[in-house]
Amino acid sequence: MIKATIALALVLGLTGCANMLPTKDWKTRLPGAEKDMSVSEDLLTSLEEGEARRITGNQAGANLAWLSADEKVRKWEDVAKSAPESLLEGLGAVLVNDKVRSYDGKDFERVALASRLAMSYLAQGDWDRARTEVTKLHERESVIADLREKEVDKLKSKSNSDNINTDVMVLNGYPVHTLNNPEVISLRNGYQSAIGHYLAGFVYEQSGDSSLAAAGYRQAIELRPDVKSLKNALQGLDQRVKRSDPKATDTLFIVEAGEVTPIKSQTIPIPVNTPNGFIAVPMSFPIIPDQIEALLPRSIIIDGQAFNVDGVTNYEAMSRRSLKDEMPAIILRSTIRAITKGIAIKEAQRQDSLAGLFVNIVAMATEMADDRMWRALPAKVGIARTKLTVGKHILQVDGLSFPFEVAGKYAAISMRTFQGKTFVSFPNGLTVRTDIPVEVADAPVIK
Repeated sequence: MIKATIALALVLGLTGCANMLPTKDWKTRLPGAEKDMSVSEDLLTSLEEGEARRITGNQAGANLAWLSADEKVRKWEDVAKSAPESLLEGLGAVLVNDKVRSYDGKDFERVALASRLAMSYLAQGDWDRARTEVTKLHERESVIADLREKEVDKLKSKSNSDNINTDVMVLNGYPVHTLNNPEVISLRNGYQSAIGHYLAGFVYEQSGDSSLAAAGYRQAIELRPDVKSLKNALQGLDQRVKRSDPKATDTLFIVEAGEVTPIKSQTIPIPVNTPNGFIAVPMSFPIIPDQIEALLPRSIIIDGQAFNVDGVTNYEAMSRRSLKDEMPAIILRSTIRAITKGIAIKEAQRQDSLAGLFVNIVAMATEMADDRMWRALPAKVGIARTKLTVGKHILQVDGLSFPFEVAGKYAAISMRTFQGKTFVSFPNGLTVRTDIPVEVADAPVIK
């Protein structure tokens, strides 16, 4: 019996430790991302690589990485639609730690992938592929909504049958305030974003489909009814679609700042009632620590005129809402795991003190929360929109100047600030960075 217990501990230990490698910081991938065209087989790596390449102007490389990630998400969608029960069977079945589970992405990451692919195509002036992505966004949200409804029902049934309280408030020492701030609670869910639906409206408007454009804008307004610029998009929509001024370009500026806070692991002991008495089993739970709030620029300046930047999406809050919604299932799995480990530890202690100590050590060593996430996502996203005359202009943001040129009916320009640098992507594949001076004569033409 003692040998069997030790063998079980070794299996748990080796299996668990093999999955405890830390998630590599995405910022270490920035050097050389301009030229990197390799594609990873890992979903998370593909997501991170795509963002690093997009920021440094390698739009083609970003597309390769993100399309690889998208293919994996689409396979997950196929399973979610055809055999959802297979994705729900593991609610309480993990005996080592959650990092043993296959990483299929979080709901908000799957939807954000479609949004960011659309942005990447807009940065290449490819409106047709951008339209494909925003269409995919709606379909993906529907799949997720159906699956989560089934998950809630199954979770409730499982927790009731096992008499397990899955409320995060039962975890003594868990920083509940990090998941219960007003902005997190106000979100409809953890995966729908106003920027995604606004982009959909903008892309549909460019293609001349005012009904679909209106639907996209209305969905964005429902998600963020407090943002005036979202409501402004509906005003005059039909006129904008029907009548175009050949001397003006309707230009959307997408402004991003910061990066989402990484998930950390925090150990909280769970009391377990075993046949040989109570035992406190240390279990690890994911937390998102408090962090200094990322600040969007209050405005951008074009040719000396200031335009307000309105925050429309907070991926930081979405990440916290996603974790808040995941916690009941995490608590259920952890409690079942704690019971299994507690019984093994107590039984080993009863038979042999050394074996009991060994099993206890292995149980603690294998316990780690799942900290995997798309860390390269910006913390906040804002928009500014205006009509510019066809020709040359100067964009100023945070005291920096970027020359550019516009032509055509619609254009989209995206920029991101983090770590004291600003990256601006123009719709011809050129990315301007603060550490690379650009002459006005080299201004990119936006079509």
